[in-house]
Amino acid sequence: MRYLNKVVFINSAAIKYAEILLDGNVHLIGTQGVGKSTILRSVLFFYNADSLKLGIAKEKKNYQEYYLPYTDSYIVYEVKSEDSAFCVMTFRSQGRVGFRFIDSPFRKEIFINEDNVAYNDWWQIKSVLDKLDIFYSHKLDTLEEYRDILYGNYVARKEYKRFALLESAQYQNIPRTIQNVFLNSKLEAEFIKQTIILSLEDEDKQIRLDNYKHHLKDFDTHLRDIKTFRDKAVTMQAEEVTRYRAEIGAMRMDEKEMAYRLAWAVDSNKNRLPKLEKEVLTLKHEEEKTNRRIDEITARSGNALGKIKGRLSVVDSKIHEARQKEQVYKEKDIDSVCKRVEQKSVVMQEQSHLKNERDLLQTEFKSVSQKYEALLGELENQKTAFENENQKTRLQIQSEQNEQRERMRKECDKLIEESAEQHNDMLKLAEQELNDKREKQQQAQIAKANAGHVRHFEKEIEALKDQISEHKNRSMQAKNGIDHARRQADMLQKQWDNEQRMLEKETKREKERLSESIEQLKPQVAAIDQKLESTHDSFYGWLNDNVPGWEHSIGKVCDEQVLFRKDLAPKLEAEALTNNFFGLEIEMESLEQKVKSATDYARDKQAIQDKIEALRLAFDEADKRFVAEEEALRNKFRPQVRDLKEQVRVEEYQLEQAERLVREKTVELEDLRRNAQSKLQEQLEEVSKAAELARKEVEAATSRLEAVRKEIKEQSKHIEHDLRRKSEELQAQSAARIAELKEALDQYLVKYATRKKELENEKLSDLSGSGANVDRIDAIAKQLKKLEQELIFIEENTELVVIYKKDKQDLIDRLPDFRNEKKLYEHKIAQEAEAFRLKKDVLVAQLEQTKLKLSECTSQIKSIQEDAKEYERFATYECYQEMKEWLVELRSGFETEEAPKVLIAKLMDKHYALERKVTDLKAAVAKFLGNFSERNLFSFRTNLMYDADFIDFAAELADFVEEDKITKFEEEVYSRFASIIQLIGKETDELTSREGEIQSIISRINRDFDAKRDVGSGIIRKIELRRDDSMNPVVSILKEIKNFNDEFAHSLGEANLFGAPNKLEVNAKAIDYLRILSKEIDKYKKECISLSDSFELKFRVVENTNDTGWVEKLSNVGSEGTDILVKAMINIMLLNVFKENVSNRFKDFKLHCMMDEIGKLHPNNIKGILRFANDRNILLINGSPTENNPLAYKHIFKLEKDANSVTRIKRLLTNYEEI
Repeated sequence: MRYLNKVVFINSAAIKYAEILLDGNVHLIGTQGVGKSTILRSVLFFYNADSLKLGIAKEKKNYQEYYLPYTDSYIVYEVKSEDSAFCVMTFRSQGRVGFRFIDSPFRKEIFINEDNVAYNDWWQIKSVLDKLDIFYSHKLDTLEEYRDILYGNYVARKEYKRFALLESAQYQNIPRTIQNVFLNSKLEAEFIKQTIILSLEDEDKQIRLDNYKHHLKDFDTHLRDIKTFRDKAVTMQAEEVTRYRAEIGAMRMDEKEMAYRLAWAVDSNKNRLPKLEKEVLTLKHEEEKTNRRIDEITARSGNALGKIKGRLSVVDSKIHEARQKEQVYKEKDIDSVCKRVEQKSVVMQEQSHLKNERDLLQTEFKSVSQKYEALLGELENQKTAFENENQKTRLQIQSEQNEQRERMRKECDKLIEESAEQHNDMLKLAEQELNDKREKQQQAQIAKANAGHVRHFEKEIEALKDQISEHKNRSMQAKNGIDHARRQADMLQKQWDNEQRMLEKETKREKERLSESIEQLKPQVAAIDQKLESTHDSFYGWLNDNVPGWEHSIGKVCDEQVLFRKDLAPKLEAEALTNNFFGLEIEMESLEQKVKSATDYARDKQAIQDKIEALRLAFDEADKRFVAEEEALRNKFRPQVRDLKEQVRVEEYQLEQAERLVREKTVELEDLRRNAQSKLQEQLEEVSKAAELARKEVEAATSRLEAVRKEIKEQSKHIEHDLRRKSEELQAQSAARIAELKEALDQYLVKYATRKKELENEKLSDLSGSGANVDRIDAIAKQLKKLEQELIFIEENTELVVIYKKDKQDLIDRLPDFRNEKKLYEHKIAQEAEAFRLKKDVLVAQLEQTKLKLSECTSQIKSIQEDAKEYERFATYECYQEMKEWLVELRSGFETEEAPKVLIAKLMDKHYALERKVTDLKAAVAKFLGNFSERNLFSFRTNLMYDADFIDFAAELADFVEEDKITKFEEEVYSRFASIIQLIGKETDELTSREGEIQSIISRINRDFDAKRDVGSGIIRKIELRRDDSMNPVVSILKEIKNFNDEFAHSLGEANLFGAPNKLEVNAKAIDYLRILSKEIDKYKKECISLSDSFELKFRVVENTNDTGWVEKLSNVGSEGTDILVKAMINIMLLNVFKENVSNRFKDFKLHCMMDEIGKLHPNNIKGILRFANDRNILLINGSPTENNPLAYKHIFKLEKDANSVTRIKRLLTNYEEI
């Protein structure tokens, strides 16, 4: 019996050293985080050796870092065999896990020295092994090599056979099953199905859906492509593409002819440029002269206007100042102030008189008579002084009036003189303008007389006539070219078809010969494969295992048929090591027969496969050569045929264009003639309007001359009238002032008489009494006070009055003069502007004529220069390089009057039109190709990038249509129809052929439970598995297609496919099947259908009286414990079925199964499940926080962490009477 006996940790996984026995059921107890799962994963690693499939979370340390952190970290597995034991040593090697097999039971001294320190170097361990004469393997770095040795599939070195736990080439699902039982918490049908299938010796059968997908997708696309191409709208799109291609060819010819005309225009410009430059110099000199004259009169007029505007500005300033001062003086009541100030002498006299009177009244006279005589004398003096002052003022007013009247007379004379001078200039200008307008009127009348004799668009009409004649000639040439090109194309196409048929026949014969050679070699490969598969279970394998050197003895007298038989049941007798042969001893040295080893067979197989591959390469090479030669034929004939057909299309397009242009040019000629007549009428109307406008301008100039003359008279009258008005106003003002003075004198004389009488009365009164007149003195005092205040007022306002009089004289009284003067200056400005305008208009008219001529010349030069620049710019364009050869020489017959710039624009328009046409072609091609996928049946290129690609495609499409290639493609597509249906039927039949064997495995699982069901006190009464038909839609349609093929296989084929009417229904049904299959494959999202997809696996569990019925998932069968129990039992049965079928030669071994969940079971159920597993040579290992039913296990280990987080493992119990 072989089994994993123990696992030893040395400086591994936080364990310094521990030995854990695994020769029975093992229970690990301990709190969370002490290392129970760590030990379980180490056991799993022994079976699967895959550090990525141990259930270690990504965020935690990986297996190498945690389990083998140091160079002296080891995990050693001891495996028991029938009569000995060996070890598997795992260690850290270059960041990975390394393996070595050691042919010895575990011995501590191999790994740990006398000081109880683990060796940290392989050479130390090797030294110990060599001293103990213990055999060991080389270092194993790959899990595949390790597992091949462990599971007995390693054939490279026979001495490693001693390290096999079992012997099988189909061992892979043992580690997978143990791994999935440990990692998966749920049990589903897919896992069990795959395990059942892998328990068969053969590999899982598969149908590659990606191959179907490719063919079916193409098939459906091809059918759609054919239907699409046959569609009328798509056919019209193809015609549009070919038409665009022909138009592009013709437009390129037009582009070429326009380039020839451009060359003529450029040369013409070069000859005209020197003459135009000389004329420009002359005109510029004349223009400069006229501009100088305009500048001179402009400067003179500007200076004159500046002076007048300066004077006008001064006058405006005075008017503004006069109005301001007038308003200010008005607010100060200046007239009243002036009157009071003018009375200063009177007030002072009165003050003097009153003071004298007061003095006299206060003086003691000798007699009253003297006193009053003095007072009366003073009064008389006052009267005389007042009269004198009044008379003086009157005379002063008269003098001022005379002076002002004289000044106004002089100003009036000056204005009259200036007005006369200005109007004289305007009169001359008006007369000059009238003469100019009369001359212009005469010229307009001459132009009107000449307008009726002009012939408009004469050159254009003649040019159109020439063009119509040219297009008619081109139309005739195109018709002749079409006939010739068609005859040449037909002849080349026939020659091409004959050579293509010969090439196809030769290639077909060569491929048939190569296929026959390949089919002859395939049986040889199959025979060698059969021998290699039988190396373990045949007589050949038995000899390798039991008879060393048999190749040199019995191997020389046994042929391969005997060596690879499996039913010989060989036994090793005592004499087997001699050269006896059925009791005879013969000398074998002379026999030359050599027994082939597995390596020899593999080498022979490879040699045959190399031959097959070479033949296949030759087959592919034949296809490639055919494609190359076919392409060579295509390259030979297609350009010629295409060019001729393209010539036909171009000529047809040119014929169509020429006929269209004849029609268009004829219509254009008629339109031009009508336009010429209309232009003549418009010109007649225009010159008539000009003559009428000239007449009206003469009338207007005459009116302006009369207006100037009238204005001269009116201006003089206005000045004289203004002078009279001012004189009258001055006279009235003087008279008013004299009247005021007279009135003041009269008032004073009244006052004087009254005072004189008062004095006389006072004299009489004083003569009758004695003493001074106190009342009079008081009255005089009061009057003096008033007079003092009045004098203070007069003194304060005397300067104001002086300033006022000056302002009045200089500004206020002259406001009317200022206004007249302003009008005069404004009139002068208008006159000066009008005079300047008339002079300037004459010069500007001359300048405009010069400029017009200069502009025409400059415009021509500029046009030539622009043409040159445009040509230079044009030369930088990419299209220029395409036309350069047409632009370097002059060709007769392409002379033109058009400017190069216009021709370049037309040429560019033509080029852009060509590009647009190419764009239209590309759009039409894109629209056409939009009906097809990239992998379309016709190999239409859909990833076209460059213009040439689209144009070439258009030509190819034209060939495709003309050669009716669509019919050939239809035949090819339909011929593949039957082969696809038949292939699906064959592969589906092969896939479902193992259903019987699968059912047998399921039955064995069911029988296994029925035979050994004593578990859980009878809680689980039944566990049963059943195979049902697959619900996979892809599998379903594959089976339908298989049945369809079985029924209608003889009705499908190339000869009658889509042929007779009675076959249409069958073929339509077949197409529907293929389309459904294609859609289902797209939905399926997997690349293959395996044997596990061909059926459904269901479970039925009876727990006490609870029957789950047939279900696909085992979840919630009953309570949590029952659910765990059922899962554990199915896991064990699955592992057992595989274990029993893994090898027919060796079955005496045990496996481990790690299931933590069983710790949740009732103690009775734990005991039952352990017995259930042990009866099938399966040992269980589980962990839990506490012990439950300890006597059910052989070993119980307790795990705990010390203060340094080092795991301590103690064996608590070993039960030597384990169940």
